[in-house]
Amino acid sequence: MLTKIHYGFRYERTMKATSRITLTITGIYLISGIVLAFIMYSQATKDVATEINASLALADALVEQNVDFATIEAALQHSRHLTALAIDSPAGSTLNSPDASFFPVEPVSVFSHPEDPRRQLFLFANPAAEREEILTTVYQVFGLLAISLLFTLSVMHIVVQSRMKPLQALSSALSKVAKGNYRVDVEHSDIEEIDSVVTHTQLMASALEERENKVQQLRNKLASLQEHERQNLARELHDNLGQLVTGIRVQSYMLRQQTQSPKFIERTATLLGEQCAEIQSGIRQLVNKLYPVTLNKMGLVSALREMLERWSEIHNIAVTCSLPDLSPEKNIERDMHLYRITQEALSNVSRHAHASKVHVSLTLTQNAMTLNITDNGTGFAEQSECSDGLGLASMRDRARLTGGHFAKDNFEEGARIQVVVPLTAGTEKSSHAHITC
Repeated sequence: MLTKIHYGFRYERTMKATSRITLTITGIYLISGIVLAFIMYSQATKDVATEINASLALADALVEQNVDFATIEAALQHSRHLTALAIDSPAGSTLNSPDASFFPVEPVSVFSHPEDPRRQLFLFANPAAEREEILTTVYQVFGLLAISLLFTLSVMHIVVQSRMKPLQALSSALSKVAKGNYRVDVEHSDIEEIDSVVTHTQLMASALEERENKVQQLRNKLASLQEHERQNLARELHDNLGQLVTGIRVQSYMLRQQTQSPKFIERTATLLGEQCAEIQSGIRQLVNKLYPVTLNKMGLVSALREMLERWSEIHNIAVTCSLPDLSPEKNIERDMHLYRITQEALSNVSRHAHASKVHVSLTLTQNAMTLNITDNGTGFAEQSECSDGLGLASMRDRARLTGGHFAKDNFEEGARIQVVVPLTAGTEKSSHAHITC
């Protein structure tokens, strides 16, 4: 059977439940019949041997008591497994070694009359009747087993088909879930195991639907945020850099008009230099907003220290930090995520926390790096992970991308965000020395 999976196709040998159960039950019946037939046939063989030995013992006892051979022959007529034959041999001969053409079956015992040696009694084993009877019984047993098997399989097929309906409906519902329809309307079953599968599948579909709605909300928020960032960038370029460039153009025009005034030229040149410096500073700020150049050049610790100092000056909020002297070995992707998490956390503090103090710490151990950001603000609103805003969701996702753990909590004096990121062996330069800024 061809089965489609998320990364391609693969072939699988599958079988319907009814077919597998049919094969299993048929195998059990077949093995049971063979074992039963073997036991019956073995027991019949033992019984035949026992009866033959008992008849031979009876014949020996009668011969020893000088009972006439004709009487012995008559007495053994009722034995199913032993045949007695009294024969008078021709004068001067015996049939101790009978000809196969005369006796088609080898006798099991031969007796000679003590008074008349020509008078002989031959005893022949005859187990065929018992064996034929046993074979007949075996055939009957196999017939009953076959009838029982057919009845069992028929009932089983009907029962399994009726009980498999919820699973078939569940399979159809899961196919719809794979296509984006998360409504799993499947009737519950009176079989506990199947009902448990149906219940857990419905819970899974509900969780997927909720997560899909959350992802869609985040996509909408992200699109709105991108548009907002574009508007801010355009406003920054127009209001600041645009005005400076316009001023430079005006000053250049005035220079051309005042070529005979050295003092004016000197004053205008100074002003042009200041405006160029302001343009350079504005460009640097825009670049830092878009991508922290210090992070790539100086490492995570230096980039965090520069960002904290600049943020404290802009928002007039006291910032203390405890950072290691040495950064872990450079990992651009991991360091970028931690940098953006810190940036987003500080943005939340400035917009929502109403805090007057913030403390940022980064600690290194042999296997992990822990980032803590605490403030003395109003704390987080009580809400579930799924109802976090875009900022918290972004921080949580960035922590997951690093293979780390994100946590947020409130305490009496404010709130804390903690991110624990694993460090691969040999990638960290651990140091117990810290500085306070």
